[in-house]
Amino acid sequence: MRGDRHLLTYFIGCLFLALIGLLIFQSSGYSQASGYSAAPPLIVADTSRDHLIGLKDLDGDGFYFSPEEHSILLTELSGIDLSIPAALLSRPDDLLLLDGGSVDQLISLRDLDGDGTWIGDGETSVLYDGGNSIPDWVYPTALCRDPSSAQGVETLYVADRSTTRRRILQLRDLDGDGSFSTGEAQIWWSVLNGPNIDPSFLPTELLAIAPSELLVVDGPRGLIHRAHDIDGNGIIDTDAEWSPWFVAPSDFGITRISDFQRGDDGRFWLTDDVNGQVFIFEDADSSNRIDRNEEVILFTSKSSPRSIWPHPSTGAFIGDGETDTLWFCRDEDGDGSAFGNEECIALLPEDRKST
Repeated sequence: MRGDRHLLTYFIGCLFLALIGLLIFQSSGYSQASGYSAAPPLIVADTSRDHLIGLKDLDGDGFYFSPEEHSILLTELSGIDLSIPAALLSRPDDLLLLDGGSVDQLISLRDLDGDGTWIGDGETSVLYDGGNSIPDWVYPTALCRDPSSAQGVETLYVADRSTTRRRILQLRDLDGDGSFSTGEAQIWWSVLNGPNIDPSFLPTELLAIAPSELLVVDGPRGLIHRAHDIDGNGIIDTDAEWSPWFVAPSDFGITRISDFQRGDDGRFWLTDDVNGQVFIFEDADSSNRIDRNEEVILFTSKSSPRSIWPHPSTGAFIGDGETDTLWFCRDEDGDGSAFGNEECIALLPEDRKST
C-alpha cells in the first residue's frame, strides 16, 4: 500500500472520457437562474474502494441520488484487484487508467461492445508496465498528455512522487503500435540531474500547457514550477527549462495543493484540502507566473476539497474528501466567487453513494 488512503470518492486530474466529455459539452449545462438541468455523465475513481464509478443522471433531476445512477464500472484487471487508481486521462478512442498500487501499470480501457463497461475481450490492454520496466515507477500519481500528440507522436508524462525517484517519465509511441516499449520511455525530469532543482521537490500533479511544456506541482509544499524542453533534446537539463511559476503559497493562504486543473477559458483551478479552499489563478500580466494578489481569486470553500474539474459553464465540480460529497459550484451573481447560499449544490452526498 502506498500513499494516503482516503475514504472518499473523488475526482482525479484528467478524469473525464473524451466521449463523455462530448456529452458534457452537449448537455444544457447548469444555471441557477433557470434551475438545474440534467447532470452530465461522469466517471470518478474511488481510491478507498479501489474501483471506477460511473455517474449518470437517469431521471434528469440534476443529481446522482438514485442508486441506479452510480454504478461500479471496474474493480479488477486480469484477475488482479485495482489498487490506488491514481489517474485517468481521456483520449479520442480510449480512457487511460494509471494504477499506482499492486497493478502498477498504465492501462487502456475501450468499451468496444457499448455496454458501458470494460470487461469484454480486448477492452483492456497494458500500454506500459511501470513496475517491471526500465525506467520504472514506484509511486505514480499524475498523468498528462502532450498537446502535440493530436498531430504527431503520442506522448505522455507520468509523475513518480516516490522519495526514491522524484521524477517524470516521458512515454513516446515512436513505432505507432499504441503501446510504449523499450526505447520509448525515458526520464524527462528528475531532481537528481535537473538544473537548479530543489532535491526535496515532490512532483504530485502535472498539467500540460503547450508542446513539451508542463506545470509541475509539489502538492505538499504548495509550489508550482514550469518545465519546458526548449532545445528539444527530450530532457529538462538547462536553467532556462526549469523556472518558478507559483512559489509563495503562504502569501495567499495556501498550504497544500491537492489538485490543479485548467479550464476552457485558460484560467487555472486549485484545491487546498488542508485549508478547505478552492482558488482560481489567472496570469493577468502574462508574466508566465502567478505572483500578484489580483491573480489569485478565492472561489469557494469546502471541508476538504481534494479534486476539481472546471465545467465549461464557468463553474466547477469539486470532490470533498472529508464529507465524501461531490459538489457543483458556480458564480451566479458575478462577484467572481461561489459563496452564496444557492451557488453550490451537492450532486452526490455521502449518504447517497453506493457501498
